[in-house]
Amino acid sequence: MCGCCRGEAWDASATRPGCRTPPASYGRAVLSHRQGDLPGAILRTDLATGRVEVLRQLQPADPTGVWRIHPVAVTPDGRQWAYTASRWLGDLYVYSGLH
Repeated sequence: MCGCCRGEAWDASATRPGCRTPPASYGRAVLSHRQGDLPGAILRTDLATGRVEVLRQLQPADPTGVWRIHPVAVTPDGRQWAYTASRWLGDLYVYSGLH
């Protein structure tokens, strides 16, 4: 995978497999996130070294029932972000004495 940043081609193969890249990059790095990771994270991949670091953790204050964090939107400078947390809650019925 490659992209174009300020007129220069760069190799984005350093991003982790399964990463989706929001339209945000700055300097010689690209921001991405892995759908399915809990808690979610915005990852910053340095294109020169391939080093991946967690820029932000993504998790609601109450993570009960959260099964997915997607989509993720990031501003081009990486300072602000927004995400949706999909939640599955249900009822649990406990019966006893049914011998």
